[in-house]
Amino acid sequence: MPYDVLQREIAFYLLAGAQTSIHSLVHVFHEIHSWLKENPEREDDIKNDPIFVQKCFLESTRLHPSSPVALRKPVCPVQLPGNKTDVELYKSLTKDGLNLPEDKFNKLLLDLEILGLIKVAWFTKDERRIEVAVIEKEEDPIEKQNKEVMEKDYEASFPGVDK
Repeated sequence: MPYDVLQREIAFYLLAGAQTSIHSLVHVFHEIHSWLKENPEREDDIKNDPIFVQKCFLESTRLHPSSPVALRKPVCPVQLPGNKTDVELYKSLTKDGLNLPEDKFNKLLLDLEILGLIKVAWFTKDERRIEVAVIEKEEDPIEKQNKEVMEKDYEASFPGVDK
């Protein structure tokens, strides 16, 4: 690893360790509190399910990153899970406590497909393949310029590193 990259990584982790804990905790508590207002019947999940709380924490840190200019790029191809059959999805929802009648489930799939959020295709005679639709967002030129400025400012914040 080149020295300048190593130096940036070390500085990033020092920042992450020193500055971000309180930022993350405030957002986690806010997100959980807001979610509980909308879902009071699921309060036991917060009290009794540490895995659920961990998922809440991870989602909150995804929504509210401590350092929004810390850009990371994968160094190899990554395949994300996202395709299921309607049977698998229905079983998964039922397992998670969401019991939908079959007609409402089918209506929901149809609505999501109409909105362009999923793609549904027949997989076998009795099963349909559900794929999450990839929505490519056109990049706003002003947003792109702001991002470039933020990246340059971030790079310039490390003394002695020339690019």
